[in-house]
Amino acid sequence: MKSVSILPLAIVLATASAIGQDTVLHRSANPASLTLSSPLTPRADCPVGLQVNHGTSFLKRNTEYGPFAAPHPAVQEQRIQLTMTNPSPKEIVSAQITVHGFSDKWRAIPLAGATDSPDLTKRVNVVLNVKGNNHASSDLSLDRFTSVAYVDLSSLTYADGATWQASSPGACSVTPNPFMLVSAAR
Repeated sequence: MKSVSILPLAIVLATASAIGQDTVLHRSANPASLTLSSPLTPRADCPVGLQVNHGTSFLKRNTEYGPFAAPHPAVQEQRIQLTMTNPSPKEIVSAQITVHGFSDKWRAIPLAGATDSPDLTKRVNVVLNVKGNNHASSDLSLDRFTSVAYVDLSSLTYADGATWQASSPGACSVTPNPFMLVSAAR
């Protein structure tokens, strides 16, 4: 008799659960649609297109909990993938970028209104081989970063020895794509 009185409640809960799951599945059915598929196009003050992702080689982050979890690394690191599009026929062999982000110190970041300024900066020389009218990517590992706020392109070196310098700090800048897959696999 008790099982019959619970049946309507079970049907209501199962229907609500199925509707909620259906909505989530439709929203995430094509994860490729959530990421930018091509690097940004160059602007007047920037000779290349830039895109920063949590990259194809770094997309999945495993999170493990419990007594059998792997020990945490001694130094926090953030991994990104820098993609550069070269609309020029000249080949690019290296770039100097400045990464701005947040360190592993404790902080409170407001949810609305004022924003916290990045407290960590790192200049990185990236060796690339960006053929003319093509694009290339480079995976970077940034020690002591918990997140990357934005990346400035400071200079480019071309295969013929010519160089390009940014007109001012931040003239050629890009913020990372915030999309990153997380796995709770144990």
